[in-house]
Amino acid sequence: MLLSCLAFLAVGYLSYGYSFAAVAPHSPFSWSSTEALLAFGDSYTYVQGSRGRQNYSFIGDNLAPDYSPAQLLSDRIVSGQSSTAEGGPNWVEYLTGCYEGLPEDCSGHAKEDKQLWDFAFAGADISVRALPRHHNYTVMLDEQIERYSVQARPYLQVDSKKTLVAVWIGINDISDSATNSSISDHKEFYTYLQSLMFASLEPLTHRSSHSSAFRNFLFMSLPPLEVSPVNIQRIAKNETLLPNAVQVEIWNMLMAKAVAKWSRDNGVHGMLFDSHMALTLILDNADKYGIRNTTGYCPHYDAPDIATQYESYGCLPIEQYFWYNSGHLTYHTHRVLADMVGQFLEENSA
Repeated sequence: MLLSCLAFLAVGYLSYGYSFAAVAPHSPFSWSSTEALLAFGDSYTYVQGSRGRQNYSFIGDNLAPDYSPAQLLSDRIVSGQSSTAEGGPNWVEYLTGCYEGLPEDCSGHAKEDKQLWDFAFAGADISVRALPRHHNYTVMLDEQIERYSVQARPYLQVDSKKTLVAVWIGINDISDSATNSSISDHKEFYTYLQSLMFASLEPLTHRSSHSSAFRNFLFMSLPPLEVSPVNIQRIAKNETLLPNAVQVEIWNMLMAKAVAKWSRDNGVHGMLFDSHMALTLILDNADKYGIRNTTGYCPHYDAPDIATQYESYGCLPIEQYFWYNSGHLTYHTHRVLADMVGQFLEENSA
């Protein structure tokens, strides 16, 4: 349905999404020539940093928002079971090959590896102008970008022309608003949320005193939240799904149209990866990807010895689950997803 409705908007439909290029792009996008990934979002994207809030961020939080150039440049990506929300590496780490250590060192490991500068914060929504923080220390998307622009952009040695900006947001927004009785029109509310998201990106599309504007952006649609383990349980109890398939579809349709318009209006190359379609493909072909459980998760997923003692907990190996817990994907699912994103970016390269 998404394809048929949006074919007229897209420059091209690729294996897993859409490419929306400006009429006169400043320079062609090349994934193989990209040297850095700049990431913003929520728990699906955050990585743990040695100077970040444990289980939430690479650097800082809303209670301690300021950091010096020295603190930023000495901040190290931490690897391990609790270093992401997936029990292992997530999609941006697989995509860049940057799993631990100083981000600026990652580009030297292998030809295809890239620096990963990840400012996503677990639990983030788009803005407090629309929804409240999960915690008083939560850094919302618009704040992530604002603080990056002021505190990090002047000091990171990345070439904006060879940097891809990645944004995956909306999972908390749609979940937090699903039961909000004050929202009578979800389509109207989602449109407002997404307008805040694109407004927050404005600093990145303009030249600063330290670097030129960013021209290549990757957006991710919502995953199939309607079939999360929590919703599977609701189906069994004949309860209302939150969020439901219609809400997820509305968000993703609006996102596709918004990315197309925003890319055109700002003269940038915007790409929308259809996470919903890709992850549904994995669900429908689970055996092909070595996944045996697509509806539940191991209740002891976060046990420190789960990797080796899974049988004693009555579980499968974690990599054989699609879902890591009630709302997150396993690191194995993220690995498969990252392969698809990589293919999408290669197809979208000049």
